Amino acid sequence: MSVRKWLVGAALLVAIPLGVAVAANLISWALTHDADKQSPTPAPVANPASAPSPTLTPPPAVNTPAPAPVDQQPEQPATAPLDNQTITEARIEVVGSKISPTVYRAGAPPGYVTHVFTAAGEVGYGKGCYVHWDLYNNGTHLTTGDTSCNVAGGWSTAWWPNGTELSAGDVRVVASITTDWGASATTEVTFSVQ
Repeated sequence: MSVRKWLVGAALLVAIPLGVAVAANLISWALTHDADKQSPTPAPVANPASAPSPTLTPPPAVNTPAPAPVDQQPEQPATAPLDNQTITEARIEVVGSKISPTVYRAGAPPGYVTHVFTAAGEVGYGKGCYVHWDLYNNGTHLTTGDTSCNVAGGWSTAWWPNGTELSAGDVRVVASITTDWGASATTEVTFSVQ
């Protein structure tokens, strides 16, 4: 940036607030200057004792709902209760490091997301649904993990068995699902790594 452009910019940064301040002072002076003028003949004042008192009519009542307190959460749409519902479907989504339709990269193991359904629809995070994970590589149990059921999928809601090295070969992931209302299911997915 040239010095000239910098000086022009700096001058504008000073001039604009100064101009606003001057305009505000002129407006307030003009308003107080007009208020100081008196009319040559004051308006007559009615005798309050002789004037009839006006009848006040209250405004019509308007039924408006009271605003909700600031700390109160908005109402959530009604959903069917999950109590006593069986799990109708459960599946595992494998996310990340895919190098072909059924093969994933061994050096960057994927993450896993469950999709759990009841008659009411997909059960999501915070709805009393939990997953216990078991990860197997070439028949050897490598690790376990525990998460909530998710509906979002993708990178941020997946179970990532960090620090787990997968060897080239077969991978099996088992999700054992339990709920607060007693429903349970087990699902698994298998794939290959290279």
